[in-house]
Amino acid sequence: AVVGTSNSYTASGLTQNTTFSATQTNSVGCASDATSVSATLYTAPSQPTLSASTPAVQSKCGANGFTFAVNTDADAISYLWKDASGTALSTTSGTLSTTLLSASTTFTVQARSNNQCLSAATTVYANVYYPTSGSQSVSVCKNYTWEGTTYTTGGTYTKTLAGRNVHGCDSTATLNLTI
Repeated sequence: AVVGTSNSYTASGLTQNTTFSATQTNSVGCASDATSVSATLYTAPSQPTLSASTPAVQSKCGANGFTFAVNTDADAISYLWKDASGTALSTTSGTLSTTLLSASTTFTVQARSNNQCLSAATTVYANVYYPTSGSQSVSVCKNYTWEGTTYTTGGTYTKTLAGRNVHGCDSTATLNLTI
């Protein structure tokens, strides 16, 4: 059966290895000897799964490095890590260790087989949060208790409140006290 009449053919819907015969016909209608062309189907490796010690979403306070690791797949010879813009990263192992990140981002990882087939991608998230600060001004006639400390004289007082902002990062609070 003739499946194409140009110098290229895209075989879609193949479910098994297939061999095609290709001939070329010149301008006066003479056909060349048939040339066999084989289409070999390869199975892509499994989509990477994260190791038990590596959550898909990691959050840290302040600029920090992150490490993501996938379970190794017997069908994978390497891994393709990409940043949020789709740029391939230099590591080809199952572990990605970042430099200091100052903003939240995502990475994807795909397993690569020896036939260069790629698996579906797994996405991981590196969330970078920062400490917060705030202040309040208070005027009282006597003493004032703030964050467990009683003050008897006016002034400006600052405390670091460990892990107290919405993301679990430290907060710096300032009290402007007038007595």
